Amino acid sequence: MRSSLFVQHVLKYVHEHYKDVKASKVETNVIKEVILVWWKPPPIGWVKLNTDGACKMGEIGGCGGVIRGNDRE
Repeated sequence: MRSSLFVQHVLKYVHEHYKDVKASKVETNVIKEVILVWWKPPPIGWVKLNTDGACKMGEIGGCGGVIRGNDRE
């Protein structure tokens, strides 16, 4: 039950942000850059949380993550 309340809260925040962005109609010049990245394992006995997110001006965004140990489990 708590997770569904969390999701509702996030969706409400995203919806409000979407309305604000749409209302402001801010236009910017965006410079795109490719950055190569790779995963490095954490020390033995630790875990690593990798996250990422994205959104496009005036559209809904998204995010996610993964937790891995030093053996990539």
